[in-house]
Amino acid sequence: MSDSPQKDALNILQLLLEHLQNQYNVCPEEALRLIKEKEELVVPLSVFERYELTFLEALVKYLHENQNMRFSGIAKALNKNPVSIWGCYKKSKTKHPNQFSPDLSKGDVPVAIFINRNLTISEALVHYLSQQKKMRHVDIAQLLHRDSRTIWSLAKRALKKNEQ
Repeated sequence: MSDSPQKDALNILQLLLEHLQNQYNVCPEEALRLIKEKEELVVPLSVFERYELTFLEALVKYLHENQNMRFSGIAKALNKNPVSIWGCYKKSKTKHPNQFSPDLSKGDVPVAIFINRNLTISEALVHYLSQQKKMRHVDIAQLLHRDSRTIWSLAKRALKKNEQ
C-alpha cells in the first residue's frame, strides 16, 4: 500500500498517460488538452449575431449542426426538455436553413453558462459577457447586433434574478 491516495492517483495517471503514448501515439499534453476540450464545450459568439434567430434557436442549431450533438445531449447540456430543443431546432431550420460558418475571431462562450434555469438564454449570455468578460452594454449590443436598450434590459433582469 502506498503513502497516500494522491500518490496512488498520480501513479495511475502516469500509467494511463504512458499507455496512451505507447498504444495510440498521444502525448500527455495532447491527452490533457483533449480532456479539457471535451470538458468545456464552447460556442462562438458570432453564432448569436443572426438577428432572425433567437439566442436559443442559434445555440441549438449550432450545437446540433456544427458540433453534431443529439437533441438529448443538447437538452442535457442546457438543462432543458429534449422535445422543446427539437422544436426549437425545427424553427431555426425554417428561419435559417444553412449551416453556420462561425467567425472564431470574435471569441466564444462556454455552454455551461446556459444551464441556470433561472435565466433565459439571452439573459445568461448578456450576464456572462457583462459580468465575466467585463464588456460594456453598448459593446455587447454591437457584437450581437442587438439594440443597446435590449442588452441593458437583459443585463438588469439577469442581475435581479441572480440576487434572488
